[in-house]
Amino acid sequence: MGLQLNYDSGIFNLPGNEYLNLGYETSNYSNKANDLLTLKWKYQSPYRQSDKRSIWDFDLGYGIGSQGSGFLASVATFFIPGLSLRLRYDGVSLTSDSASYRIELGSVANFSPKISPGDK
Repeated sequence: MGLQLNYDSGIFNLPGNEYLNLGYETSNYSNKANDLLTLKWKYQSPYRQSDKRSIWDFDLGYGIGSQGSGFLASVATFFIPGLSLRLRYDGVSLTSDSASYRIELGSVANFSPKISPGDK
């Protein structure tokens, strides 16, 4: 049995479409505790799709944790509506000090209902 906690917060909204994010993850599985503190700079494309998602975003950061420290980077595109593609590099993670590269493909859905005062 284990416990995992994730926290991610935008600590500064920089000019334009830039953000500075601070993240913290901790887990305790099989009596082994791990933690990871990250600081990332994120840039989002000013070009948007009809559902207000940016067409692409980029982030670059650094992580320090119980498994070591390392650079973090990713670039993602949402160019095709309903589909996301992310290329990711993690120099450190919550459970490993080994660098990893990933290609992530996912579906994106907007579940926010559009309700106006005149709707019944």
